[in-house]
This record gives sequence, C-alpha cells and structure tokens, in this order.
Amino acid sequence: MLRVIKRNIFFKIILGVWFVLTGFLIYVNFPLISANLNYYFGKDQQSGQKVTQNKNNGTQSNNKKDNNQSKVEPSKVLENKIIIPKINVDAPLAEAASNKEQDMLLALQGGVVFYPTNSRPGEKGNVFVVGHSSNYRWAKGDYNYVFSILNKISESDLITIYYNGTKYVYKVFEVIVVSPKEVSVLNQTKDSIISVMTCDPPGTAWKRRIVKGIQIEPDPNKNKDINSNTTKSNGQLVGN
Repeated sequence: MLRVIKRNIFFKIILGVWFVLTGFLIYVNFPLISANLNYYFGKDQQSGQKVTQNKNNGTQSNNKKDNNQSKVEPSKVLENKIIIPKINVDAPLAEAASNKEQDMLLALQGGVVFYPTNSRPGEKGNVFVVGHSSNYRWAKGDYNYVFSILNKISESDLITIYYNGTKYVYKVFEVIVVSPKEVSVLNQTKDSIISVMTCDPPGTAWKRRIVKGIQIEPDPNKNKDINSNTTKSNGQLVGN
C-alpha cells in the first residue's frame, strides 16, 4: 500500500514538473508560435480588415491575400522603414553607432538595423540590414521577433524600403543559411542589392539566414557610387 502511495506521489510530481516545463516553453516561444499561426491562417483569408501594428513582433495583422502588395501609401511614409508584405513585416529602420555587437544590439531595440559600414539605399553595393528572429521575452525592444518567419521568404518575393523619402523595391533572388563566421556576406557588390539577415533557426544563434534581393525600383543605374569594395567586420556576424 505504501509503495502504491509513493508511486502515485512520484507520478504527480513528474506530471507537475512536465506541466510547468511545457507552460514555460510555450510562454517563451509564444511569439514564434503566434507568428507562424498568423502566417498560415492569415494568408488565405479575404481582405477588408483593418491593418494594425503589433509592436511585440514588428509585424502587421491583416487579411490581404496578395503577398507582394504593399498596404502603405508612399505619400504617407515619413520614416525610414522596411516592408515585406509576404510575412507582414512593417518595421522602422534604425542606425547603429558602430558595428560593435553591443551597439548593434542596442539599435535593434528600435527596429531593423542598417549594418553601419555598408551601402544605404540609393547607393551602389550591398545594403545590409539585420533584425531579430527571436529574443528573450523579457528583453527590451518592440521588434524582438520581427523576422521570426523570414524562412517563409523565397525567390521572387518583394522587399520594400522607404529611405530618406524614396521608395526602393527589391526582388529576392537568393536565400542562404551561413555560419556566423561567414563575414564575406557583408562584402560590397557591383549590383545594387539588399541583404536581410536574422538568426536561424529562430530561438537560437547557431546560423544566420540571409535573404538577398536585387533592386528593381527605382532605376539602380542612377544609384551613387561608393568608394569601399569590402566591409570591415568584427570576425563574426551579429546575433542574439
């Protein structure tokens, strides 16, 4: 009888620990779960619902089926921002004080961040931007999950940048996953491209997912030349 009671107590303890751990994991990963559910269930819904900004993950909630149609009127865009319609990203673009990791992470609290020593929209070369795919739930910042579903992006998808009052549109031509030590992805290019980087898989800093797009609007031939052919790094790509 005593053995049965002890066994029941042990079972209840194990069950309680399991529920606590499961609840904690759901709590920690809820933004990732929510983003994926919104993507899968939202992409097939009809348009007509008001677009609202979710500041916890830097994405929009909307029901527009056209994955490459921006919902923002250019005349109403007053800030530098990145829009990726397919995954409902609409986030401000921030500048970091330097390419040191602490400065980059500080800037990431305010949105998606330009890599300091790379090109800017309107210049020839590699416009390199960085954003979180995940972070600690208690970490500061409103855009800790802005690129949580960047893995849904594929070739021919569109990325729109508003920078200094001008709209730039890029068409995705390549998606790669690299080691954090693969700093060559920062190198300047002859073509006017954008590289969008985040940690991969979400919830880890093991790899870096990079989505590359070629500028299609406005005419990239009118972009300014810059002097640098390579970009200095600190030996590793920034991460969480």
